[in-house]
Amino acid sequence: RYKAAHPGVEIATVLQATESLYPSFASAGQARQGPDIQYMWAGEAAMAVAGQTKVSYFSKMLGEENVGVMLPPRFGKGRLAGRMPNTAQQLLVTSWSDYKEEAADLLCYFHTPERLDRMHVLSGAIPPDRRFDRSRLVLPQDRTIAAWMGSESMTNYQNYWPPQMDRENLFPAVQSLFAGALSADRAAEQVDEFLNRWRDSNVDTAEELATWASEAR
Repeated sequence: RYKAAHPGVEIATVLQATESLYPSFASAGQARQGPDIQYMWAGEAAMAVAGQTKVSYFSKMLGEENVGVMLPPRFGKGRLAGRMPNTAQQLLVTSWSDYKEEAADLLCYFHTPERLDRMHVLSGAIPPDRRFDRSRLVLPQDRTIAAWMGSESMTNYQNYWPPQMDRENLFPAVQSLFAGALSADRAAEQVDEFLNRWRDSNVDTAEELATWASEAR
């Protein structure tokens, strides 16, 4: 799926570009663990990788005028280059459920305008649903992100690959890169080595993912 989204772009190229950002991105290696909040508050970090709800939180805590948002840099020419992942948690009805209609009714209830608005009020998240009234968005950062959701967003394909790809592979490699323990090239080699071992041990799943990716183009 990565190759389909970013043709001609190797993992090493992305990690080299990431490495070059490090001087301005002191907390990047901790971005998924939470301490980036403390770094931002202390004025020790200029950048942080953050989901939309955290951007809203930063804006409220640090002041709207002190927080900006940007799309990812473009490292290639694929259809997903420079686009914002528009992630969401999937709620599904199983084929073996004895209560399919009731489950479907509950999902429909969650997507009524009133529930979508309440979810936004309680969490700060912007519902990716046309039934949500975006005039309710107060923060300029949220309004910018909402506009990107309609024109510059993509499905977060990381939601669909095996969790080992992140937790046991990409995250440790990037953290080692920022810690100075690995070069960008060596980190990329480590990622590829893990992928090759995983493919050899999960042939059927790898084939299914390849089929899904080709059909999703």
